Amino acid sequence: MKFCLICKRLIPKGQNFCPFCKGDISSQKDKRRGFVRIPLKEIIRFQSFSLDPQGENLSFKGISQDISLSGIYFEITSSSISSLPYLKVSNIIWMEFTLPGCEKPLKLQGEIRRVHRKGLKKVGLGVMFINLDKKSYKILDSFILTYLKDKEEI
Repeated sequence: MKFCLICKRLIPKGQNFCPFCKGDISSQKDKRRGFVRIPLKEIIRFQSFSLDPQGENLSFKGISQDISLSGIYFEITSSSISSLPYLKVSNIIWMEFTLPGCEKPLKLQGEIRRVHRKGLKKVGLGVMFINLDKKSYKILDSFILTYLKDKEEI
């Protein structure tokens, strides 16, 4: 689902016009992802879980680069990227981060959709949120809309 930046309502997938305010929403979204991404520089704590029963569960910290209602992109710097064997596409991670202006951290589950190695010590992760509850969705939605209003992009 998408949301209309004009009337702030959820729009059924596949529509280019908001059925409520009749606004053209085709130019309001990132064409590939379906949701507007905004910059966000926050510390992300996350755990990666090995699908191998013999593997270990690892905890990491990263710095987010951007966020949308569908996911987040963040980067990890490590002394040895080879020590990050479980950061693979399709793996599930748990993330915890606090949005600016919020008191409590969000605790979200995500699926790694993209791994972008940046040299020997940095890796970027594109993560799609999964099992997003209504409360977390509303917090993210409110944060993004407030950001867009402040930047006068609505």
